Amino acid sequence: MGATDFLKDIQGKVVDAATYQLLERNFQLQAEHNKLLSDKADLLQEKLDSQAERIAHLEKENEKLTRQAESSQKEEEFRTYKSMAFKKKANGKYSDEPYCPHCHKLMSVMEGFIVSCKPCHHTITLQNERLPEIAKWLDENPE
Repeated sequence: MGATDFLKDIQGKVVDAATYQLLERNFQLQAEHNKLLSDKADLLQEKLDSQAERIAHLEKENEKLTRQAESSQKEEEFRTYKSMAFKKKANGKYSDEPYCPHCHKLMSVMEGFIVSCKPCHHTITLQNERLPEIAKWLDENPE
């Protein structure tokens, strides 16, 4: 039962015409108020949807920038030379332990000249060089 149905139902029962007009105006004002609230709710829902899209976009951008920062930090921490990465120690010198240039995991050294990364299967063979000599050369020759 809507407001107008209610008014029609009580129209014959209300003796006072002024009371009827007052009720009718009250229902009109309520209908206008409800319309304004509905419009405001729609506007707020649009803003909410817009903000949700913005948050999703910012989260993706944040994730991308975080990955870039981590990658940049690893690039500063490691120096690649002859298909191996060497980690900079706290004292500023390079370690003579080789790391994988792809995943930055510690590589294993077999027989002193075969260097291999088990996770990546990246393998190289050292030619007439030893790891301590390479680390020393990196220390003496900054990029």
